Amino acid sequence: VVVQGEGELYFIEGTIPGDGANDAVVGAGQTYQANGWTVKTEELRTLIWNDYSRHGMRVNPVEAAPIWI
Repeated sequence: VVVQGEGELYFIEGTIPGDGANDAVVGAGQTYQANGWTVKTEELRTLIWNDYSRHGMRVNPVEAAPIWI
């Protein structure tokens, strides 16, 4: 899922390069920050946003939608 700065949301396929051994596992109720992004998990959804623009997305088992924090 890609969220543009203006809030445009679309899906693309691809992989994130890197060693899988360095993956971060974030459990419900935890927050993770890396490379200018914040990931906040809740029981039924995950919020992901850019720390500078405060734009991001909300992901749950049914949909992904843009958010503005």
